[in-house]
Amino acid sequence: MKKICLVIPYFGKFNNYYHLWMESAKCNKTVDFHIYTDQQIEGFANIKVHQTTLSEISDLAVRKLSKISEDNNIHNINWGGVNSPYKLCDYKPAYGLIFDEDLQDYDFWGHCDVDLIFGDIRKFITDDILNKYDRILSRGHFSLYRNNKETNLTFLLSHNNNA
Repeated sequence: MKKICLVIPYFGKFNNYYHLWMESAKCNKTVDFHIYTDQQIEGFANIKVHQTTLSEISDLAVRKLSKISEDNNIHNINWGGVNSPYKLCDYKPAYGLIFDEDLQDYDFWGHCDVDLIFGDIRKFITDDILNKYDRILSRGHFSLYRNNKETNLTFLLSHNNNA
């Protein structure tokens, strides 16, 4: 079975219905969730909680994205950092690079919103589907990406004049 991890940076107080999301995530035992947050929340077998700050995530993003831009000879991007939790939405396609150290054991990584209530994810996102596509679902509330260098750097294509 292909290994899937969903990345969720979330700063500030969770909504009052967060516990419903958490219960639905816990039921998807073959999908891991990595939550990066400044809140004190409980982790579970498939839900890993990383205590951090928005500033630390911003610094990580700038460091990783500046390095990859330099390595790929891309000089027209100013990675200004994340100055508000909502700004994290702009960085979603780059999570595979930003959080690469936590994602190295996964075949797919993705992101999701914490206002979703999941059914059985594996009933719909089967290994047959994962074998066919590099990106699954495109609206941003729930998206998956094949965890390889080519796919993880796709977000740079529109910025690289050589691509």
